[in-house]
Amino acid sequence: MRAGNFYADFVYEKRTISEIVNKSSASNTIFGLLQYGNNATVEISLKEFTDSEKFNQKMNSMSWKTDGINLKAGLEKAAELFHKEGRPKARKVLVVFTDARVPDTVENVIKYREQLEKKGLKIITIAVGDIADDEHLIALSSKNKTIKPKESFGDLKKTEELAGLVEDEIFTGR
Repeated sequence: MRAGNFYADFVYEKRTISEIVNKSSASNTIFGLLQYGNNATVEISLKEFTDSEKFNQKMNSMSWKTDGINLKAGLEKAAELFHKEGRPKARKVLVVFTDARVPDTVENVIKYREQLEKKGLKIITIAVGDIADDEHLIALSSKNKTIKPKESFGDLKKTEELAGLVEDEIFTGR
């Protein structure tokens, strides 16, 4: 059973993504977006938009998936997206937001991370909400840490701060 305000978390996640995309729009960075529940769906492909405004419009029209959490499906779809559409010599960073417990073992999550890292992906994890599972997200993260917002998700200033932390990890974290 899921508890908490997951729709509010979803809105917060989208606002944070929007902040990251807006801050990076002058760089040579391309973004894609996928959402996972029981299955994973590419919502925005890596090659779909170079314009942050159009990216944000499409993302903001996205519906919230409420059908479970299958981390493995999400990670496999992300690897497929990077393989098909990623630039060969570009740095590849996967940012994983979750607002729920991961229904898998930590050992499996470590295996997923190792498979993605062998493909050249760096993974940043963000625990959103009260029940997000830090242990699994730390195991998934390339740096063995997760970003966990400490304050209210409704606060726009906190969204900007989180976007700044993620942006630092994307562009300066190795």
